[in-house]
Amino acid sequence: LEVNFRNVRLPDALVGILTILAAFGAGRAAGGRRAGLLAALFVAIQPLHVQMSRECYFYAPIVLGCFLALWAVLHLADRLERRQPQGPVFYLLAFAGFLLLSNVQISSWNFAALFAVTLYVLLVPPALRGQRSWRPVVVLTLGFFLIGCPSLLSEWGMRDAIKSLFGERKDYWQNIFGERLGNPWIDSGRIFFAYLTGSGGFRIWTSLLCVLAGIGAIAGRWKSDRKIRVFGGFAATTILLLVTLHMKSPYPMENRHYANLFPLLVIGSCLGFLYWADRLGVLLARGREARPAAAAAAGLLLLGVNAYPAWMSTKLDWEPPHAAISRWVDRNLPPRSVVLCDRWFNPWNEYRVNPSTNVVYTFTVPNEPVQVYTSSRWRVTAMEFINRNPLAAYLELKSYWTRLSPW
Repeated sequence: LEVNFRNVRLPDALVGILTILAAFGAGRAAGGRRAGLLAALFVAIQPLHVQMSRECYFYAPIVLGCFLALWAVLHLADRLERRQPQGPVFYLLAFAGFLLLSNVQISSWNFAALFAVTLYVLLVPPALRGQRSWRPVVVLTLGFFLIGCPSLLSEWGMRDAIKSLFGERKDYWQNIFGERLGNPWIDSGRIFFAYLTGSGGFRIWTSLLCVLAGIGAIAGRWKSDRKIRVFGGFAATTILLLVTLHMKSPYPMENRHYANLFPLLVIGSCLGFLYWADRLGVLLARGREARPAAAAAAGLLLLGVNAYPAWMSTKLDWEPPHAAISRWVDRNLPPRSVVLCDRWFNPWNEYRVNPSTNVVYTFTVPNEPVQVYTSSRWRVTAMEFINRNPLAAYLELKSYWTRLSPW
């Protein structure tokens, strides 16, 4: 495909569609067909997920990987409860989920680790007791090792992450991002609710309703449903670990860094809505006859809260400034002009997607982050370039003036 603004976003759009299907599978594995349909609806109209699926970024694949992994965990728990062997579907879900979780971005590694540990917790004890074969354990171990090799062995993988988060480079990243502003617990809660129905105005109450309904459903079915115990334990451990890591991390707390919690919140909320709606139906003496109505009522609640923001998120698709810049230089600069960009990523990133037919974009040396900007003496190289090429143009979009001073 041609490299252009729309095509570079096509993979995330396709991944977003696949995530709806994965949400249905995970929801059905957790609570039946009604839970699957409600989870698919939740994902389809969740504004933050709609936005991520329209970007050319790596967080949409992480969400898909998390749903696949959660589906694999619930599928395995169901198979063990029914005393059935693991089939190809389980391995497909497990390996596809682990691939997306371990080789896309560091923020999903905690989910990948707990996912693998959960599978071993489910598989190893029965094998030790002689009730199940060791074959699934061996197959998973070999598969996870092969899939995780790039992250384990490469320079940009695990070793770099340990140095950045806990080792010699933690202060380096702290200096780059600066001090966090605000209360990290409040920021974490705000991000948490952003993956439900939001945290502003009345939306904080509907998000809180989602959380409390899910917790209540897990508590109410804890003793009677092993899958619920597996899901509840996995969700609680994953949420606690992610929040703890972000409290210790120098990286800023952003919505996308919590993307791997989205599937847990979706499935938990859907289980909660259906559980309490069913109990209300029993109280109204309608029994099982109220089950379809309960699912419909939960769906209408989600539509009422999230449908309009989801539609509005599609309107955030404003034209990037780079396309307008390329049109301007095409009209106003002489043919074959050289344009020096102040951000070294632009020539081979943004302006490859939004190319000019008239000028050549270029840079002198790498200049991000700010430490590289100063150590490479970028401003000196820029002035030397203009002196050597007096007819060149200079494009300034990214400014470090707040930390460095004006030219």
